[in-house]
Amino acid sequence: MASVLLDAGACNGCGRCAEICPVDVLRMDAATGRARVAYPDDCSGCHFCAQECPTKCITIDDRRETDGVSIYDRLGIADNWKS
Repeated sequence: MASVLLDAGACNGCGRCAEICPVDVLRMDAATGRARVAYPDDCSGCHFCAQECPTKCITIDDRRETDGVSIYDRLGIADNWKS
C-alpha cells in the first residue's frame, strides 16, 4: 500500500489531483476549497496526482517497509522516489 502525503497549506485548490486519481483517494474539501486525502488506504501508488499537481504539494511514498528495510533494498533495485 502506498501513502499519500499532502501539504494542504501549499495546495492551490485547482482540483486536478481529485479529478485524475483513478481510485478516488483525493477529494476536494468544500470547507477549505483544497484537496484532502479522503481514502488513504485505497492509494495504488500510481503517482498521477503528484505528477499533475502544479504546486507539487503531493508526495507518494510507495515503499513497503519490513523490519526497517524497504522492498527496493530487498529486491536490489533503485528507489527512485527517495529524497
